Parts: sequence; C-alpha cells; structure tokens
Amino acid sequence: MELEDSSLPSLFARSHRKSIILLGPLLVVALGLKGSAQDTTSLPEAPVAENVRMEGEQAKLQLDSARISASPLFSSPSLSPLNSEQKFILATKDSFSLPAAIFAAAGAGVNQAQNLYPEFHQGAQGYARNYWHCFADQTVDTYVVEFILPSALHQDPRYYPLRQGSGWKRTGYSLSRLFITRADSGSTKFNTSQILGSGLAASVSSLYYPNRDLNLSIVTQRWQANLVGDGLMMVLKEFTPDIGHAMRDLYPHFGRPKNGTAQ
Repeated sequence: MELEDSSLPSLFARSHRKSIILLGPLLVVALGLKGSAQDTTSLPEAPVAENVRMEGEQAKLQLDSARISASPLFSSPSLSPLNSEQKFILATKDSFSLPAAIFAAAGAGVNQAQNLYPEFHQGAQGYARNYWHCFADQTVDTYVVEFILPSALHQDPRYYPLRQGSGWKRTGYSLSRLFITRADSGSTKFNTSQILGSGLAASVSSLYYPNRDLNLSIVTQRWQANLVGDGLMMVLKEFTPDIGHAMRDLYPHFGRPKNGTAQ
C-alpha cells in the first residue's frame, strides 16, 4: 500500500501536465515543491524491500527450526508439569525413536567386536542377539528413568535445553542434568530418578543376560553404561538444532520437503 500511495503524485503530475504549463511559473514552483515531497516519500522504498527480504529469511529460519524440533525427542518442553500418562508417553517415544535404535546398533557392534558375550557367538545371528539385548537395556532404563520413578517421586523427566553459551558450557550443562532435574512443582531437585533408575534398570537387565552376569561388578558396570548413554543422549538433544543448521548451511536442501511445503 505504501508503494501505491507514493506513486499518486507522479500520476497526478502526468495527467495534468498540460494544465500546469498553462498556469505559469507559480504552479511550476508548486509542482517543484510537490516533486520534492514525492522524492522524500519514495526514499523508504529500498529499505522496505530489504525489510521484506529480511523478514522472509527470518521466516525461513523459523521454519527450519520448527522442522528440527518436530521430533518429540528434541523439542523444547513447556513448563507445565506432566501427569503419569504423559510421562509414559514420553518414555515410549524416547524408547522407540531413531536415535535409540542407532545407539542400540552401535552398542551391539561394540559388544560383538569385543566378543563381550561369547554365548551370543559371532555373525549375523550373534549381532542380532547383541542388538536386542542393547535395545532392551535402553528401553528398560528409559521407562524406569522417565516414567516409573518420575511418577513416584514427582520429578520432571524432560530435558530443558540451554541453547546459549559456548560449546563447553552447553556440554557441561547437558551432563549436569544427570544429577539435577526439576520437580513437578518447578523447584530444582537432585535427579534421583536418573541415578537410582539407571541402577535399577541395570539390575533388571541381569535377568535376561547369561548367568555369569548375575554379580555386583557386572551390574555396576552396566549401571555406569546406562548413565553414560543417557548423558550422551542429553548432549545430543542440546546440540541437534545446531547440527541441523550446520547441515543446511552445507546442503541448502537438507531436511526440506521436495514440494516446498512444511512437514
């Protein structure tokens, strides 16, 4: 609308040019003053176009951020407390997410390479056994840490990202969430659900491993492994948007639908 309004004086000048010439020098002076006003009002045209371009880029960045956060695993949580049903849904989504499957695949590969469980043997069959044991470990840990104990202790199992500061600061913050969490009331609490829950999950996992794993040393090692895995997952949640932005800088069409519409 601003562009149309600013062009009205020039349209007026062209349609009445003959009359202005006949009216003499006074109207010429008046036209000159009017032309100066027109030039002044037309100056914002370039900034307006620049603003439109910048707004378009900002909208695109917001859309990119929305695409990254579309996964329930990486979306920033709200401050509203979760009830037990919502905590169960959260644990289910995290247990059967793509990152969980990748972590289990990597863990199974390490276990097989080290021949950690000779009873599973080698080859595809041995890898399959290692995989489902690793996946079961993660799933038990996630349900205990994000659903069972948080419901009983009224703690918030969600990860609240920092999203600012240096990489070291954000990494330290992510790992500190293993020990610090929010209560459903909003206060800060020791993360009993995480520390105790990982230990309980390690104890439960011994029930489906070979009998030689039914000892305190092995359970303690698995407890530590659960904590390390959960810590890595928190770091991944913190930096996933940054990874997505970096990938789009290198590959402009990364993560964007082919038809150009939002997903």
